[in-house]
Amino acid sequence: MDNQQRFELLSAYLDQELSPEETKKVEQWLKEDEEARQTYQRLLNLRYRLREMPVPSSQLSPEVLTEKVTTQARNQTLRQVVVWGGGTIAALFAAIMTGVFSASDVPIPRFARSNEAQISSNGLMIALDRPIMEIPEDRSSSEAEGSSSTSPTSR
Repeated sequence: MDNQQRFELLSAYLDQELSPEETKKVEQWLKEDEEARQTYQRLLNLRYRLREMPVPSSQLSPEVLTEKVTTQARNQTLRQVVVWGGGTIAALFAAIMTGVFSASDVPIPRFARSNEAQISSNGLMIALDRPIMEIPEDRSSSEAEGSSSTSPTSR
């Protein structure tokens, strides 16, 4: 058994936290070992001095202390609300200002608006006889029909 375990056993013996078997073991050990007795006496002395030390008294009554703690908690909560609210308002203001000042500078909405007016007055025209890109012919269907099929580009 090392010194740390012995010290813990002596401390538990002082606090009366040992089982009856462990208590007998420690008492036998105290009878036989001088160093163990000295350690036990030092622990007893330390325990006595700690119990005799004056307890520092608080300058504040419990009611005043409770009031101060709750006031601090309320102030901290209020501070958090103000910070988060201010941040939210600042972000909203920045978003609004960005939308107001950039609305006249962005060409995309202006382009879309001008096309809307033009389309509504002229209508939409699609050239069906001239596709934008060449449409490939399906060979499997043309072989089945025979050589009599004509391509759409030859018209």
